[in-house]
Amino acid sequence: MNILTPNLKNIITRNCGIVLTKAHEPSATFHITERLKALNMNIESYSTLLEGDVKELSNLINSVTINETYFFREESQFDFLRNEFFPKRKNLPLKIWCAACSTGEEPLSIYALAKNLGINAEIHATDIDTQALEKFRNGKYERNAFRTDGTRYHDLVKNLGSMSEDVLTIEKKHISSINIMRINLNNPDSIPFFAEYFDMIFLRNVFIYFQEEVKQKILKSLWKFLKPEGIIMFSMNEIASVNCPELFRKNQSANVYYLQKKSKEKNTPPRLAVDKTRAAVRVPPENKPPTEDNQQLMIQKCRKIMDFIDSSDFKKAEELVENADFSLCQLEFKFFFLAMIEYQKK
Repeated sequence: MNILTPNLKNIITRNCGIVLTKAHEPSATFHITERLKALNMNIESYSTLLEGDVKELSNLINSVTINETYFFREESQFDFLRNEFFPKRKNLPLKIWCAACSTGEEPLSIYALAKNLGINAEIHATDIDTQALEKFRNGKYERNAFRTDGTRYHDLVKNLGSMSEDVLTIEKKHISSINIMRINLNNPDSIPFFAEYFDMIFLRNVFIYFQEEVKQKILKSLWKFLKPEGIIMFSMNEIASVNCPELFRKNQSANVYYLQKKSKEKNTPPRLAVDKTRAAVRVPPENKPPTEDNQQLMIQKCRKIMDFIDSSDFKKAEELVENADFSLCQLEFKFFFLAMIEYQKK
């Protein structure tokens, strides 16, 4: 019998937004099997228990979260912080939220870089997994927390603690400098921050597990907490599929892509605002269907770019992407290919 019944999967998705994939199944199955034995219950009784027992539900959610992370993951995004984002805000109050911080490598990486640059950043780190947050508070990291990606910055985080037998122990004063708490992003009403509080939100490698309706609910919630022109950083393998054009625009710095908050139009009918934008950039209405010739040209572009990526000729692939005349409605392809190139490089 498959322990992960449709009802059980629905309970998980409804409470935390995660859609169970094959990657989740082994740990979830093991956890549920052990709990059924310990509680002497069948799966139906256990499902009923989850509806009323917050602690039991929290333990189940802990078992399905995937805490794959490491220090300075996606190094190019930390280059962006060092070279562009932090310098522009050197003498300004800076607030950053790591909204799915897992075991803490991401917020500690941001903290270490900011500290090295003399940036006084207020960092909040949250996750739904209570066990991951406990490991973060403990501050001990083994060799697996360091990968080839991020190598140039490793010394910054190592300076926050001491190494012993391949285990890095972060000093408690640094851990306590970061505000760590449990937050369920799928329950926006429970998020305890003020409106327009954050300059930047990190939400990396999370949306790949969420349904589209959950993604949109979370994006609308995060929009409220961002300052004007504030930005959200996603993983490069997610950004191409993340869309909320009424609230965010996609921006680029070198090979780093992010969402930037739009200000809502005031006292202007939404349709008029869209028409003004179209007039300014001289593009056809969104509902105008592409011609067959344009579709064929797009297919040819994509095939050539993928050929270069498959042959590991990333320089030519990048040149073709940058020089290709993507129309406004095809910009998602540009973001996707540049992210794919960076991913394949690593």
